[in-house]
Amino acid sequence: MRFSKNSIIHSLAIVIVAIVIQVWGGIVYAEPQASIMNSSIGVVVCFYVSLLLIPPPKPSILKRKQYPVLAILLGCYCVHIAVIAFMRIDYSRPVLLSGFGFTFAWLIIFRFFQVKHMKLTLHRFSSADPLRFASFSSIKLVDTTDTTQANDIKLGAVSDFHKPLNQNDSRLLAECSLHDIPIYHADLLIERLSRQVNTENLNPVSITLFSPSPTYIKVKYLLDSLLVIISTPISLSLAALTALVIKLDCIDEPILYRQKRMGYRGKIFTMYKFRTMCSSDDPDEFFATSELHRVNKLGHFLRKSRLDEIPQLFNVLKGEMSIIGPRPEQPGLAKSFQDNIPFYSYRHTVKPGITGWAQIEQGYTDSHEATSRKLGFDLYYIKNLNVNLDIYILLKTIKVVLFRKGV
Repeated sequence: MRFSKNSIIHSLAIVIVAIVIQVWGGIVYAEPQASIMNSSIGVVVCFYVSLLLIPPPKPSILKRKQYPVLAILLGCYCVHIAVIAFMRIDYSRPVLLSGFGFTFAWLIIFRFFQVKHMKLTLHRFSSADPLRFASFSSIKLVDTTDTTQANDIKLGAVSDFHKPLNQNDSRLLAECSLHDIPIYHADLLIERLSRQVNTENLNPVSITLFSPSPTYIKVKYLLDSLLVIISTPISLSLAALTALVIKLDCIDEPILYRQKRMGYRGKIFTMYKFRTMCSSDDPDEFFATSELHRVNKLGHFLRKSRLDEIPQLFNVLKGEMSIIGPRPEQPGLAKSFQDNIPFYSYRHTVKPGITGWAQIEQGYTDSHEATSRKLGFDLYYIKNLNVNLDIYILLKTIKVVLFRKGV
């Protein structure tokens, strides 16, 4: 198995799942069921086959292709179901579905923690300035010399293609190309390390590459709607309790706060939040940080716990927002940013979100300069939009809400 050093962890995980399935079967059924045993064996086999087929881990910064866990897992279960149908084996749908869900979640989360702290070691061509990478502790650069061969370069090399290559660099570049060894442009590598786009280097040609997959956009909306529907019992309970507490705290004020925001493709919509300020004089346009002095004690708790954002789940169902995406701005501020910050309008190429990449990396902004930096995070999200990034943002948001760690 490729994950040999982690085989014990994987084995313990799937053994626990198998035991839970058997215990569940013993509680539900008076006698042992062959369908539960057969399905349990199938879940274990699909689990280990998926581990064998999934590519070995690399530092997350080097991922050029999406982690194919869903495709591989679906393939394994399709083959398993075909075998069941061909051999007419008794099976249990709940066991297969729960086994699929556990395996998918386990492989995603395990790989996330596996690559999170992996050290990245790359060779450096002389054209790449090492000082540009000095602030990143997660990367180590090894200088190339006249004696360096392509076989010495394991994960890849970094070069600045805005500068001319010397004779040795040209030789190594040719050898790396022949051996299919990746060469990373210094600017793009720094973008990955800093996890934001350098907006100063953008131009009308490069910005056209920031086009998310239309297929994933549609799938994302379906997943958002499904997640909102599944969480309805919890969210409605929290919403009812929150509304009651707000009404007791601010008797004469509306429970919900409505505000116009600029959304997908510049369309204006009404965003809903629970009220966190006992005042009816709501200004139309302001930075969030400029109004903190007006937030009452209950409002501070609601904002820190993100309970004030619950009504935005209705915006998600209406298709005006997504669970994850750039935060929607007020129309007046958005217009001002578009006039003063180049390419700002490109953040509207995806639906705004309740949480997002810029929120977990930077937080709220209170100036045009901070908003310009925030745009770099928003464009990074749009450029790299995929299910892995969305899952990471969702997990990071949960961490921030539950443990008050992070932005």
